[in-house]
Amino acid sequence: RVLEEAAKTASEEMLKATAEELDSPCTEEMAAFDKFARYFEDESYDFIVLDTAPTGHTLRLLDLPFQYAQQTALAAAEAQNASAAQRAADARFQKLIARLKDPSLTAFAFVFYPEATPILESHRAFLDLQAAGIHAQFLVANMVLSPEQASNAFLARRRAMQQRYLLEAHRRFGLPVLVLPMVEKELKGLAALADLGRILAAEGGRREQREEFGKAAGLREASH
Repeated sequence: RVLEEAAKTASEEMLKATAEELDSPCTEEMAAFDKFARYFEDESYDFIVLDTAPTGHTLRLLDLPFQYAQQTALAAAEAQNASAAQRAADARFQKLIARLKDPSLTAFAFVFYPEATPILESHRAFLDLQAAGIHAQFLVANMVLSPEQASNAFLARRRAMQQRYLLEAHRRFGLPVLVLPMVEKELKGLAALADLGRILAAEGGRREQREEFGKAAGLREASH
């Protein structure tokens, strides 16, 4: 699509350079960012939920608007007469960055397995986001064994390990931790997502009850 539009006005040399640019490793990320930005700009949705790729890819995606804003601002500063397109791009990136940083508009939650490496990776991403002025609001621990599921010695040990890492996650992040239990099937489809929402809502209510109990007892919540 980009090449088709460029072919209307550009020379052969310009088209060749554009084709090489589009073949660069970052082109896919740029396209993903553009789609990401379009969702943010679409006012027809009440909520937009982005279930992103693993941590490293997500951080690269979130870093793109900051990089692009710097590039367009630099280009505008160097050019005495910045083009309308450059000014529009800069305004677009600045608006997106402001929305990402506004906790009343954007909520971030890290979903992790209660194990050592996922917690370390999530915490590193948590600190990177903080440095960019973006703050996570809560954590979700996934595939956590319930007491009823720990029906043999092996599963009981696994559950005990998970409980230790839930404590570790709470200590490291200082954020609420919602717990999603291990389920039999993959969560796919609207009905499954509705069930997931009910589980999260119930877990959130239980967490609030624990916090109120902890305050009344003069204790700080430490486990879930």
